[in-house]
Amino acid sequence: MSKTVPRVIGKTPKLQQICAQLCEIASELGPDEKMPTAIQLRDTIGVSMATLNTALGELEKQHVITRRHGVGIFVSSQLGFRTLALLCDSSSFRDSGRSPFYDLLFDALRARALSHRESIEFHFTQPHGAIEGRLQRALADDIRSGRIAGVIGVGLSNETTHWLATQNVPFVALFGPAFDENHVSVDLNIEKMVQEGAGYLLRSGCDDFEIWDTRRHSPSARIFAALKAISVTWDEANYFFAPVRAADGKSVEIQTVGFERAMKVWSGPRSQWPQGLLICNDMMTHGVLMAWQKLGVRVGTDVHLATHTNAGSAVLLGHTGTWAELEYHPVEVVNTILTYLEALMRGERAPRSHIAIEPRFGLRSDSS
Repeated sequence: MSKTVPRVIGKTPKLQQICAQLCEIASELGPDEKMPTAIQLRDTIGVSMATLNTALGELEKQHVITRRHGVGIFVSSQLGFRTLALLCDSSSFRDSGRSPFYDLLFDALRARALSHRESIEFHFTQPHGAIEGRLQRALADDIRSGRIAGVIGVGLSNETTHWLATQNVPFVALFGPAFDENHVSVDLNIEKMVQEGAGYLLRSGCDDFEIWDTRRHSPSARIFAALKAISVTWDEANYFFAPVRAADGKSVEIQTVGFERAMKVWSGPRSQWPQGLLICNDMMTHGVLMAWQKLGVRVGTDVHLATHTNAGSAVLLGHTGTWAELEYHPVEVVNTILTYLEALMRGERAPRSHIAIEPRFGLRSDSS
């Protein structure tokens, strides 16, 4: 990412202006360089020594400058090394058998940060309570003070997102809403996945097919609208939604749900088997493929399959047959998130508030 003047948050507009002037001087000099003396800065900016000391203290907290007693004022070695915060809803990571998408996403974020002079702090948020309870107090203070240059949120609650919107911090939400021009929402294009998957099943001769889903953020109405847009007539009774949590609040192993439902459906009379299946979660697909292997159901012959998958994931390795994959690339998601976050941190307004990442269609055939 390009070097920018740090975002400053002062207690008054006048203090903000002074901090901005000092940041400009620091940015022109560069990391570890010596700043003009306090007297020179006071005379250049035209403020009292007390006001200057307040501004310098503010910038010292934000790692813009450092003051060495008896030596002088120096530009911080961390100038231009920005801190981003990755906030994740903790409930999403208590789910059993969750998709490896998040691990792939975090690995891509770390690799990007190392090559772009950034640090990324990982934090979990709680789904309930006041903001001080949802976020660690120190993190909330860092966001308020401006030490955090930008925020990436994964599956955050509306309440947490609303609070971030009041802090004037650049923010990109993955799997969540965006509320104003300082925020962008990035999501997976589920409609495109459904359309591509349904198209493959129809081309494979499936007169009827079922859709199995787990995503809390993709209600059935979106799926039906996607099918209608490509003139596909489809029976809503063929839609199965598997919640990631049971009625008692405990997490559900998605692959187990897929396995058990497939065993139930394909253990029945062959005449009642669906001709095709579109699955919107790769972990569920893993369970389904295990059931089909146990039952001797041949993928691509006895039943046609189109499934969500993630590039770089090993979830579906080891299974045989031919099926269509609607593949999402975590690196593409990361690049999209950081491209828009960088623009927001430069003070630019995002051209779009919502970006949907489209899957890449491919056929997989493995007879080993």
